[in-house]
Amino acid sequence: MRKVVDVDDALGFIRDGSVIAVSGFNMATTPEYLLLKLYEMYRNTGHPRDLFIVADSLP
Repeated sequence: MRKVVDVDDALGFIRDGSVIAVSGFNMATTPEYLLLKLYEMYRNTGHPRDLFIVADSLP
């Protein structure tokens, strides 16, 4: 089983209306790249939309 996946493959599983949990130690280990790619995907396609993001590390 592969434990590393391409960012686009991983983000492709997120559907409209999903709940996403993001964790990190303050901003030191927050997956900023994934969040930026998620925003880029939304900006380019309009999806996924209506997300509920639970984050303990973002200001």
